[in-house]
Amino acid sequence: MKKALLWFIFVVLLFSGNTVEKTVLEDVQLVSIYGYDFVNKNTIKGIISSPVIPLVENTPPKSTVFAAKAHTSKNTRQKLQGESPEPLVLGRLEALLFNDKLAKHGIMPVVSTMSQDPSLGRNVHMAIVDGSVQEMLEAKYPVTDTSSQYIQDLLKHNSKNILPRYTNLHSFVDLYHNVGQDPVLPLLVHTKDRIRVKGIALFDGDKYKGFVPYADCFVFKLLYENFNNGMYEFKVNGHFVTIENLASKVKEEFINDQPSPKMIIKVRIKGKITDAPGLLLTKKQVKNIEDHLTYVLSAKGKSLVGRFQKMNIDPLGLVVKAGSQDRHLNKEKWEKEYYRTLPVDIKVETEITQSGTVE
Repeated sequence: MKKALLWFIFVVLLFSGNTVEKTVLEDVQLVSIYGYDFVNKNTIKGIISSPVIPLVENTPPKSTVFAAKAHTSKNTRQKLQGESPEPLVLGRLEALLFNDKLAKHGIMPVVSTMSQDPSLGRNVHMAIVDGSVQEMLEAKYPVTDTSSQYIQDLLKHNSKNILPRYTNLHSFVDLYHNVGQDPVLPLLVHTKDRIRVKGIALFDGDKYKGFVPYADCFVFKLLYENFNNGMYEFKVNGHFVTIENLASKVKEEFINDQPSPKMIIKVRIKGKITDAPGLLLTKKQVKNIEDHLTYVLSAKGKSLVGRFQKMNIDPLGLVVKAGSQDRHLNKEKWEKEYYRTLPVDIKVETEITQSGTVE
């Protein structure tokens, strides 16, 4: 009896001392997008987009934008609090945006601060903006009610088809600190009344160095990760053909044959022809399309890898993957001396399983 009473008192004390403070949504300003623009080498501008839910029924939501300049990201937030009618809350932050000029100077000071905020989830999307973040968030878009929702939806659905799957706050920090692989992020651009994906932003550590154009993003994704979406258009004997990716897999093989080690990137893609105007899809023609797709993807992939080596960046993590296959590899020495001249072969195997073939 005494033991049960003691347990009862313990439970009461436990819960009475750990009550969670309630937050009424109407009494706070929820931040859905947080962005940063470059002002000068000592000053940044913090910009937030916050949804406003009208009190009138059947009225679509809208967003309000606040902006403030400061020397540090923490101080921009403090100044933004001074403008907001309600306390700013980041618990439902969906995306973190960086102006390209700011990203060229390095984004890790801001990213580190954000990653230490316990209120933020692991899946906060990140992206680079070609131009002003503030102008992008303040613009009106007829395709959606708010700019923040537009950006969220754009990043989510394109990560399935053409952008790398994981470009969130957690993965950026993990690649930068733990994996040793240069991160990549979506690159967005604002044009009139639209936001579009311009490509994939490339980093050297935390500094923005360039980008893969949208037309080559599908090939980059083939080299970067396994996926089963997306379409690719190429030309065969003067005719344009579009292939839908049903499943693709990538695997790296490091061959440390001294004095000439090399890396082989093997890509297997299974797809179907969705459009081929002017072509009669006989078995022979389908085989010709398979062979041509193999050649195009191999050439494009080799060109991309060569560009990365010339820039001395490693977004595919080739040095890390070589090190995982050869424990005696001196990773630091490879990054400084060998990576730029490492022979990399791209071997693509294609299979077209559905094409409406006729004989």
